[in-house]
Amino acid sequence: MFRRNSVAPLFGDSTATQAIIFSPPFQDAPYNPPSFPNYTLPSANLSDASPPPTPPSQSLLVYQTSNISSLVSQMNQSFCGMLGVPGNLATSGRPLIKTVVLRDAAGWRTQWILEGLLPSTNYTVFIVENEDAVTPPLYFTTKSCALLFIFSCVP
Repeated sequence: MFRRNSVAPLFGDSTATQAIIFSPPFQDAPYNPPSFPNYTLPSANLSDASPPPTPPSQSLLVYQTSNISSLVSQMNQSFCGMLGVPGNLATSGRPLIKTVVLRDAAGWRTQWILEGLLPSTNYTVFIVENEDAVTPPLYFTTKSCALLFIFSCVP
């Protein structure tokens, strides 16, 4: 048996074949409260916060939503059952990049960039944390086109 995490994964964005998924925050962001009045400006080159030395063990489970109803019965409400369900796209040889990022003030998260998805397809994501907790499902759809970046240059 496993426990349910109340915080769902966070969807970053998707292209026709890629998606960015974030775990729920697992460690608070560093915060130094200001001391007032302080009229001294910080240095121009602030150092980046150091990532946590030991992030939690997390497993990404990604399924096509059309297949998930038949898969839910196979999950058996256990960590081993969830990892043993066939069709997990995160372990099927697709390129997967996993990093630890400080995305926002909520804290440190694990970020996955998953490639090799199908255009205009619905997906369902779960994250199993520390082999005993599972997040609520995250649903997303890949787009039918690639992302477009527009840069403007001011002379």
